[in-house]
Amino acid sequence: INYLSKFSKLLRITLENARDKIVPLENEIKAIENYIIVQNLGTENLFECTIDIDSTINQKKLLVPPMMIQPFIENAIEHAFPVKQESQEISIRIKFDDQDLTCIIMDNGVGLGQAKVADNREKNSLATTITTERLEMLGKEFKVKTSISIVDRKVNNESGTLITIVLPYKQNLND
Repeated sequence: INYLSKFSKLLRITLENARDKIVPLENEIKAIENYIIVQNLGTENLFECTIDIDSTINQKKLLVPPMMIQPFIENAIEHAFPVKQESQEISIRIKFDDQDLTCIIMDNGVGLGQAKVADNREKNSLATTITTERLEMLGKEFKVKTSISIVDRKVNNESGTLITIVLPYKQNLND
């Protein structure tokens, strides 16, 4: 019953967000938090997810496209921790770098190279491809710079993956 309740809440938030091209950042964060909750239900090794949003960001007034961050959280959960790792951590940081809205997603999993070997895959994930295409399209429409960078943290002698997304956004000046 608990799982169905949490899952229905996640589904409701996702469907509500999907109706609009842009949603308040707080709605997108709620969707991510609920997604993490559902993923942690019924598992022994819980994923610890921290979400840090710069204090200068008004989450009610900052509008972002929905489902730009969640696919990368899903990829981390599905691919970064193929073996039962004791500490499974994912951190999300959202901040402004000058005029760019930047989302940094970092996990302490096996890293990009090892995940591809473990999954026996050579292609980019469909989520990454679709999100990259959406970023390009929305960047043009919103007339803002967008980008996505995926780096294996092994280059810094660390474990895991670092994803940096420059998101399109608008400010809701009403309210």
